[in-house]
Amino acid sequence: MSAFTLFIAALPLLATLGRATSLPAWEGCLSIDTPPSDATPIPAVSAVNCATQCWNHIDNSHYAYWDRSAEDQCLCSASGPNMKNFEMINADQAFGTCAEGIAVYARPVATFKAHNEKKREDKMDRLRKARATVESLCPEPLLACAVAGDSSSYECVDPNFDLNSCGGCINGAFSSSKRSSSAVDCSTLTGVTSNACVWGQCKAFRCESGYTLKSGSCVKN
Repeated sequence: MSAFTLFIAALPLLATLGRATSLPAWEGCLSIDTPPSDATPIPAVSAVNCATQCWNHIDNSHYAYWDRSAEDQCLCSASGPNMKNFEMINADQAFGTCAEGIAVYARPVATFKAHNEKKREDKMDRLRKARATVESLCPEPLLACAVAGDSSSYECVDPNFDLNSCGGCINGAFSSSKRSSSAVDCSTLTGVTSNACVWGQCKAFRCESGYTLKSGSCVKN
């Protein structure tokens, strides 16, 4: 690719604008041989749309490159053009002289932060909705617990009195592989011959030979 004329909005310039805006900020026309090699192509219909697409759909993209004559017209990148390749042209003529070249936009800092904050909020919202959906699968006080070996199934468990899932979901909550830290399978306790789950705690009533019953637990002699 030969040298191109550029329309650039550089990050250093943003510090002098007083306030950031969602629109690209212009610095002038520059020359560059090629966009960064790490650039990611994305569909776009115009230079401004290219910048918008990069901001909204490509993570950590600070720069957008638009070249309407190229096969990949819009490219998004985390890094800006190599400043050593730049040749500043009269900034006052930017709108007229950059029309046939590559337009380069830099993402306003405030917009980048707002985008990341929105992504975090959206993720938390999805988690809240997923949790609410799981909680609605079984009537209280039952929990929707995952079934071992079948990620598409669940069973309603009472963690207060279920012998095999006492205190929580022994195989994790439905839609989650994380086992409850308080869950215990009372039937697997060593030295116990008779027990029950009572209000989320395993309580032994009889012990094997060599064990002594103490405060609801079987202690080895």
